[in-house]
Amino acid sequence: MERFSISVRYNCRYDVDNAIVCSKFLADYLRNNGYVDDDTPKYFFSQKTQYDETLGKDVFEANIKCYGYKLI
Repeated sequence: MERFSISVRYNCRYDVDNAIVCSKFLADYLRNNGYVDDDTPKYFFSQKTQYDETLGKDVFEANIKCYGYKLI
């Protein structure tokens, strides 16, 4: 893909700055498995992490938006 963004909602006892690790693991997975060339701002241009008490307890929900994705 040409670019991507990650949005995470979660409901657990972690602070938002600790829960951001979820996005880090997802971005590294995309880079390490060839979905994107790198996880620098040129490719990974948006990240959001938000506490959401409407989710079940200890639930993380991630949404990855892919731009310019092409099957090879």
